[in-house]
Amino acid sequence: MSKDTSKSPTLQSNISAPLADSRIIAIGASAGGLEALKAFFENVPKETRSAYIIIQHLSPDYKSMMGELLARSTELSIKEIQDGMEIQQGHIYLIPPVNNLVIKNNILHLLDKPQNPTLNLPIDMFFESLAREHKEKAIGIILSGTGSDGTRGARAIKENDGMIMVQEPEEAQFDGMPRSAINTGLVDYVLPVKEMGVELDNFLSAPSIFHFKDGDVAYDQTELMKILNFIDQETGLDFREYKRSTLARRVARRVSVCKCRSLSEYFSYLSSTPGEVDILYREFLIGVTKFFRDSKVWEALREKVIPQMINTRNDGDTIKIWDVACSTGEEAYSFAMCFFEEIEKQEKEIELKIFATDIAEKHLEIGGKGLYPESIAADVPAEFLSKYFVSKPHKYEVVEKLRRSVIFSRHNVIKNPPFSNMDLVSCRNLLIYFQPAIQTKALSVLHYSLKKDGILVLGTSESVHTQQNNFAEVDRKWKIYRNIRPSSRLEGGISHAPSKFLTGKLRENRPVKERIAYKTPATSNHTKLIGDFNETVLDHFKAASVYVDSDYNILEAIGEFRKYANLPVSGFSTNLLDMLGTDLKYLVQNSLKKSRKLEEKIYYKDAVFEHHGEKKAVDILVKPISNGHLDSESTFMITFLEKELNLDHVEEVDNITLTTRTKEYVSNLEEELKQTKEELQSSLEEIETSNEELQAANEELLASNEELQSTNEELQSVNEEINTVNAENIQKMDDLAALNADINNLLESTQIGTIFLDSSLSIRKFTPAIKEHFSFLNSDLGRPISHFTGSIGKSNLLERCKRVLKSGKTLEKAVVSKDGVHYLRRISPYINSSQEIDGVVITFIDIENLQKSKEKLQASERRFKSFYEEDPVMHISVNPQTYKIVHCNKMTVKQLKYESKEELVGKSIYDLYSEDSQVEALK
Repeated sequence: MSKDTSKSPTLQSNISAPLADSRIIAIGASAGGLEALKAFFENVPKETRSAYIIIQHLSPDYKSMMGELLARSTELSIKEIQDGMEIQQGHIYLIPPVNNLVIKNNILHLLDKPQNPTLNLPIDMFFESLAREHKEKAIGIILSGTGSDGTRGARAIKENDGMIMVQEPEEAQFDGMPRSAINTGLVDYVLPVKEMGVELDNFLSAPSIFHFKDGDVAYDQTELMKILNFIDQETGLDFREYKRSTLARRVARRVSVCKCRSLSEYFSYLSSTPGEVDILYREFLIGVTKFFRDSKVWEALREKVIPQMINTRNDGDTIKIWDVACSTGEEAYSFAMCFFEEIEKQEKEIELKIFATDIAEKHLEIGGKGLYPESIAADVPAEFLSKYFVSKPHKYEVVEKLRRSVIFSRHNVIKNPPFSNMDLVSCRNLLIYFQPAIQTKALSVLHYSLKKDGILVLGTSESVHTQQNNFAEVDRKWKIYRNIRPSSRLEGGISHAPSKFLTGKLRENRPVKERIAYKTPATSNHTKLIGDFNETVLDHFKAASVYVDSDYNILEAIGEFRKYANLPVSGFSTNLLDMLGTDLKYLVQNSLKKSRKLEEKIYYKDAVFEHHGEKKAVDILVKPISNGHLDSESTFMITFLEKELNLDHVEEVDNITLTTRTKEYVSNLEEELKQTKEELQSSLEEIETSNEELQAANEELLASNEELQSTNEELQSVNEEINTVNAENIQKMDDLAALNADINNLLESTQIGTIFLDSSLSIRKFTPAIKEHFSFLNSDLGRPISHFTGSIGKSNLLERCKRVLKSGKTLEKAVVSKDGVHYLRRISPYINSSQEIDGVVITFIDIENLQKSKEKLQASERRFKSFYEEDPVMHISVNPQTYKIVHCNKMTVKQLKYESKEELVGKSIYDLYSEDSQVEALK
């Protein structure tokens, strides 16, 4: 099906253009989605440059009429997707009923739906592929539908800084999908369908706030800092140490959504609009988590780490785990399940304590409740799901044993004191959001919290680069490390104030002079005395000391520093390397690098250099300085000690010395270069591996989504069938009500007392006429008949009913009521619609008139018999073939045809009347 509904030449030329800077807008809809789609496209301008891809839940056996139906609501060209189709702007694309859909390199690829009954979520599948492909340009819209398809896809789009729009649940015919997406807290717009087109156009046409390619603007940075400071004040969540690019993109999207023209305008909006702070910080805290995320990591833990950890513990020991940035708790519970399984396997009595921490209270509340959607069945192995979860309506709840093992608490790994003496620490995919200096600080905290041989688990894109000397690799590919050099103290403790910011400005962006002033201690008599003392000692030994940071920027200098340094030839700089000559420059660089690597002071003797054309000798002492804060830069004290040498031999010694030192310096550089290459190669391999694993994880997710989609499709099909069946049932109920009324009128009009009993001989129904014999009330329905005593017949009614149930034969008997009225009691089997005996029917038919007639007849017969029984035959006249019997009064009684006269001799008139076989009709 390929239907082109465009009529305008202008439009036709527009939509034929390939997709370039225009957006791809994915629309997910299910039950009730047709009306929503029609209302949506009625408000989309025909000049749109975007492409719209509609993903619906369709049965493979159902021939979709969506194209024909939508054509009445839009002038855009409508096409059914074919495999390998290139997307063009101004088109509407429909997914075929028998396929799923993904996008790659702006090409649409169709996938076969699974044949087996597994979860199949086409909306999530396409949303996730769109998020991977278009990142922050991805747009997803979720309309009416049942279930939760689209929720995971919406999360994927938001993780990549895209935009999500959802139909107002109160307006949707089925609000399952819209509410499920809204509950994530990540939706940008919740609107009636008719307003979506205008808001979408406003969003797409909003001007860009940040221009990273052209260089960031200081004003924008200042406004961004004001926003981050305001969030910290309102929520206590400090995002100022996160990467600027990530925060800026998410702030810029909120600027567009809120229709602001600048960051300053958005800051005013943020300050004055209740709830906007909550929305913005949730944008920053998009939780990337699920049960057993990165399955290969969990396989490595269950094979290489957990069994060994349990094996080295004795009964009664406690294993302590710290799960940093636990989000909504899925990872913490995953650890608990794995450890409990191994403890049970090794038959040990070991206590497990997992400290799950995060800075978001709402995430912790979810984890604390231990309630998760039924879609986790796609992530949790079946044996774990049945063992560690209790099924609730549309949810799963963790068992009490699992819940007690995990302690949730709010904690900031940068600002709050860390946990200590941990057996395992997991901090996956948190460090990648931090700035480099904060990454270093966080790694120091994680290192301090681990005991010797404790295990550190990082994200697949992270490493222990600044702490590599303290860890050994357990699994390099999956970033699992063992602590080989435990830290006995936390370096300088935890700083409770942001160290990188001063009065809202980035510290690293301040002038060097201001940075030096920031680090210089406040002047006092005591510090002045110490300074005088230092200068006296340095003067005595003809020495000079320079205090520098890791980039060789001079923070402070004492002594006759000018003996060794010169101002730059052009411009101004406070960088030490710019002031030193070539000889000293290489020696200082080499010494400082050694000191940084070994974390100890380095003493370099007999360094010869030339200063103002004069040969001099000096000893160099480099000492690393700890400033007492984890987030402080590495700083060093470089001391130059002047020496006197015999200048007659300086040239020869100098040549040899410089050659040796030059070789040593080059050797060190080569070693560092080699190490850098190895680290780069390792990083490339890790990135490739991460990409492969991400692809594998995505494939697993698609498989899980397919199972849920299958369930959703069945639900949709059932819903549609139910609607049809309901209409039929309403008609059948009307017919049944009329039939029931007819039967009731029939039973009442016959005045026949009837009781319907079920198979247990309890009252199912009765007619009003039965109340003459049994004192039944309407509330007696369902009571056993044995509880009642009737005013008619003997007490053998129950036995006769049981006999009818067993034999299936009808029993009849004439009975007399207490009023003396005669009835015929008939007990018949009750036959249900399956032609089975399912009770009995008791009827009482009034036969009083018949009984009276019978009695009269019997009385007449008795009188007749007494009158004729003893009278002999007085005379018999014979006619041809007929004998006439004459009574004593000469009256002819009856003419009978007999073959012989002898047959009549000795018989009475009564006998002759009784022999019916002999009697013929009178002639």
